[in-house]
Amino acid sequence: MIKQSPNDLRNSKTFIHNEGSDATSSICDRGLISKETVKPKSSTELTDRELEVLRNVAMGATNKKISERLSISPHTVKSHVVHIFNKLGVNDRVQAAVWAVKQNIL
Repeated sequence: MIKQSPNDLRNSKTFIHNEGSDATSSICDRGLISKETVKPKSSTELTDRELEVLRNVAMGATNKKISERLSISPHTVKSHVVHIFNKLGVNDRVQAAVWAVKQNIL
C-alpha cells in the first residue's frame, strides 16, 4: 500500500474541487485510481462519527491529529478509517477524499 502525505491529500482535494464533476474521470484517466474503485455508496451507511473522521481524512489530517481533534485514541481513529474504507469500497485516503467531495460531505 502506498502511503500518502497530508500534502498529497490537500493537492487531491484542490484538484477535485477545480475539476468539478469531471474530477473522477480525470483522476481515472490519469491512472491515479481505477473506475472500479470509485463506487459511491450512500453516506447514510456511515455513522456520524465515521463522517467526522472522513471529513478530517479528506482535509489531510493524520490519524494522530484526528484523535486529538475528536478526543479519541489513534487506535479508534484507525478502526473508523478501516470501517470507512470497507463501507465505501475504497483502498486509501485519497479515494475516500474523492468520494467525500463527490458526495458534498466536506
